[in-house]
Amino acid sequence: MIISQEHLKPALKKLGQAVPAKPVIPATSNLLCRVSGNEVELVTTDLELTIIYKCPCESEEGPFEILLPFDFLKKVVALTGHMPITIEHPAEKRARIVAGEDVYDLKSLEPVADFPKLPNIPKKNSVKLSPETMKRVIASMQACSHDDLRPSMTYSCLDIEDGKITIVATDAQILYRYEVVCDPAIPKDQVLVSQKLAAALDGAGDTELYWQKKHAAFKAENLTVIITRQESKFPDYRVAIPNHEANLEVNRNELITSLEKVLLGNSKSCLLHPNPDRMKITANDMDLEREVESVVAGVYSGDTKLFSLNPKRLITLLSQVEYDRVALHIDSPRRAVLLSSQEDSNYLGLIMPLLID
Repeated sequence: MIISQEHLKPALKKLGQAVPAKPVIPATSNLLCRVSGNEVELVTTDLELTIIYKCPCESEEGPFEILLPFDFLKKVVALTGHMPITIEHPAEKRARIVAGEDVYDLKSLEPVADFPKLPNIPKKNSVKLSPETMKRVIASMQACSHDDLRPSMTYSCLDIEDGKITIVATDAQILYRYEVVCDPAIPKDQVLVSQKLAAALDGAGDTELYWQKKHAAFKAENLTVIITRQESKFPDYRVAIPNHEANLEVNRNELITSLEKVLLGNSKSCLLHPNPDRMKITANDMDLEREVESVVAGVYSGDTKLFSLNPKRLITLLSQVEYDRVALHIDSPRRAVLLSSQEDSNYLGLIMPLLID
């Protein structure tokens, strides 16, 4: 089998998401290669996440399967440059990897029979996800928690209900929500997306989502990812979202720049002073004795004159979208601030305020 670096490198990047660091079953540290004609199916699994990636190849032999140590192959590819990789399988436990004039002879491979049986793609329920929807799923991951004590918040959620898919992620400080229309006949359910799953799906085009009680699968053109569904439920995010109206409109990039200036003061909080035609942002780091003040133009019609936010977390929210202008919904210094845009009514962001000393 001969496979080009152009196809193998991106494949290994995605497949690595399902290779366990400490495998319970030794065979799962391997890459399963299923060669048939001019196509190879590459498979990795950590028993919770299974990734199947199809690549074109050149093969003069009949169909065969082989297990190759994933980390070893990945390092060989990284050191090879742009030359194609040739993989020969002369005997059951042997493989020869040839890259240019370099030869790697592997004489003690694990048997294919030791690789776990792959789960089937569930076909009970399904929905189509456009490339733009997949892009929104990937963007949502920035709002996920990294706190293992809140396991359900470490996932993004695809909340399917009433002809709508709501993509939502939160770490209890910020929240990302995006709504997509779907077939109202699709049954109500929630599918959770982990960081590893999102990394495997990054860049996917048109994708079909399948699911049943135990498993879910995302199937794109040359990529299939099957997951074991989590038993934990995503928190009820709806109760955290207030309904106050937008009252401050600003240029998104200008606001990000002002917040980045404030972060030069090494501050974890900033004060925002909205006025009818501008908003002043200030930060004071008492330890380093640094004070920073920046001004961003805007149109404000609210009553709140002062509130405090974490500038880094607000930049995270603003970086999840690409709109030219965003609107802030400011009600009081103690209530959540919402983010929206007239350019897209399907989007909503939220950030919790900080207490003002």
